[in-house]
Amino acid sequence: MTASLVLVHSGALFGMFSLLNNPASQPATLEAFKAPVWCFVAGLLLALASGFFA
Repeated sequence: MTASLVLVHSGALFGMFSLLNNPASQPATLEAFKAPVWCFVAGLLLALASGFFA
């Protein structure tokens, strides 16, 4: 289950960062994705931490 969480969150981050491949030319898009990126980073860190505590 932990591997699935890591895979899903990593895939979401990869997808968002590939969408934002050139953030300098898209400041509005970058601002719109700031909160979701941090949520997926937090989810990835929590999934990794759950592996240590389980």
